[in-house]
Amino acid sequence: MHLYKKWTEGNGLTELGLDSCDVDSPRNGLLLYLPIEKAFDNQSVCFLYNPLTEKFSLKVLDPELKPQKIDDLSITWQEFEQGPSNCLSLPGHGPDKPMPFRRILSLHALYAYVHARDQGWDPPPFSPYVYIPDGGSLRDLRSDHRAAR
Repeated sequence: MHLYKKWTEGNGLTELGLDSCDVDSPRNGLLLYLPIEKAFDNQSVCFLYNPLTEKFSLKVLDPELKPQKIDDLSITWQEFEQGPSNCLSLPGHGPDKPMPFRRILSLHALYAYVHARDQGWDPPPFSPYVYIPDGGSLRDLRSDHRAAR
């Protein structure tokens, strides 16, 4: 799955300090279990990065999703979110295992949070880090995101 959608042809990546060709980078992708990928695409969940542990965790934002079983797994979304298995060690630390673009995951987390708030899901406060280089603005990124829907 592409983190920053392939159909964009990389337009807008420069706002994040990346090149448009980075849309094809291995760092712009994650291999996810299909139910997690769908929930990610629907902004029902997001990934938060902990720089101290250098791991990602899944944050479930949709309260209706929490009590549901994750497809054929024997646990619910809430159990997964709260359990010790929710420390995802995503690829990283070496040229053959590139770390996903954290700034794209952080931007997705921000959009997912705004989406959750707009849906009335009452998400808990969190502050994903979003790197915006000189010349870019979060307002521009939000308007670009809403226009792309």
